[in-house]
Amino acid sequence: MPTFTKTERLCGVKSIELLFKEGKSVKAGPVKALFQQHESGKLEIKVVMVVPKRNFKLAHDRNRIKRQMREVWRLKKEKLHHALDSQTFTLHLGLLYISKSLPEYVELEKRIDSIINQLAIHVKPNTGTSANLAD
Repeated sequence: MPTFTKTERLCGVKSIELLFKEGKSVKAGPVKALFQQHESGKLEIKVVMVVPKRNFKLAHDRNRIKRQMREVWRLKKEKLHHALDSQTFTLHLGLLYISKSLPEYVELEKRIDSIINQLAIHVKPNTGTSANLAD
């Protein structure tokens, strides 16, 4: 059964600031992913979900979207783990919901699946850098 534990979450102000400052991005509809690779002894993928307050003033709307994004990630993350199976780096990933309208679960599922496919293609193996992607 897939889980989404504390060790899989990207925590820490410095790590998140670095991701937003220097991370590469891919986009699929209303979901944008920022990603950055770091040298490590084994494959780890750490994720943070972001829904801007300027787009959704009410906290319960932001929380609902983040909850749906976490659930989709929990169910779909194995696909990315299998694609990067033999790699030895830490991948920091930020999933941002950038639309101004509330999403349907099915739409989020489609878009995050598309982002996972793009990441599987664009993340370079064992180099500590990622492919140069235009936004």
